[in-house]
Amino acid sequence: MGSVTTICTDLARKLISQDELEETRKAIRDCQTAGVNVKFISQDDISVVRAAAIEFEILTKNSEAAMLKGEDFQNFSEEERIGMVDQITAKGNCLPSDKLLLMQCLKKKGNVVALTGANDLHDTPALRQADIGFVKADWSTKMARDYLDLMVWDGTWSPVPNIIKCGRCSYENIQKFIQLELTMILSGLSTTTILTIPSGEALVTPIQLSWTSLIVPVLSGMAVITEPPGEKLMNRSPVQKTEPLITKAMRRNIIAQVVYQVVFFLIVQFKGQVIYGTDQKLRKAMMFNSFVLLQVFNQFNSREIEKVNVFKNVHQNYWFWVAT
Repeated sequence: MGSVTTICTDLARKLISQDELEETRKAIRDCQTAGVNVKFISQDDISVVRAAAIEFEILTKNSEAAMLKGEDFQNFSEEERIGMVDQITAKGNCLPSDKLLLMQCLKKKGNVVALTGANDLHDTPALRQADIGFVKADWSTKMARDYLDLMVWDGTWSPVPNIIKCGRCSYENIQKFIQLELTMILSGLSTTTILTIPSGEALVTPIQLSWTSLIVPVLSGMAVITEPPGEKLMNRSPVQKTEPLITKAMRRNIIAQVVYQVVFFLIVQFKGQVIYGTDQKLRKAMMFNSFVLLQVFNQFNSREIEKVNVFKNVHQNYWFWVAT
């Protein structure tokens, strides 16, 4: 759900109370703020769908260009359908085959599509065609539930923005974990390689490096993947399919941390006796302890990929401090 760009739903079929109406309006506005397009698709008459779209504040009273009948959409050529599919806000008189055609056109245009509101057996092909199918527990048939990815049990639209936010949070936490792991691995390999060549001996032993590689993913990894979702996630655009998992900001952070750690170890190895007054045996202990301590700094650095202030809201994640 973190990468969804379009949600197709059928809200015209179900009568809701005034409180649910306000909750649904707010949920739709939140989705639109997050860069997600919401489209009404219903088998009801076009006039009913238009009234529902206006009631849910998706369509203005003077707007007609975003309305379309299912049969009219089928009469267009494939190029015309793909060209106009993003501008469609609501479709009325929509047969199950029209829903399926809409799903196909949206996906060909590069959208990540979620479909909800599947009521009967005939909606199953469209539900399977969508990237994500999620239904309300009290709306759908058992057959439709067999092909869904998510189920909303309370039967309202209000959880949808939270689902999107949690999906984006999960994606971002995976990126944080990748940055944490790559930094540690590249730093460990670079340090042992650079320092072993001139001295002829490994200052960080394979056992020490393996121990660190075991502890960091378990504890530090748990710290970064349990970051709670924030409201800032809803102000971003959906993640595109072609967007790389390792972003420019992540590469910048990884390179900066690796260079910093390697330079630090070079100073300890070649200038440690002058600066710290240590012998070779003590420097080996310093190297390992410093490597472990730097991974704690790396853990903090992985909390915020885009921003410089890595300590912002760090107190909100209880598991971060437990793992640290």
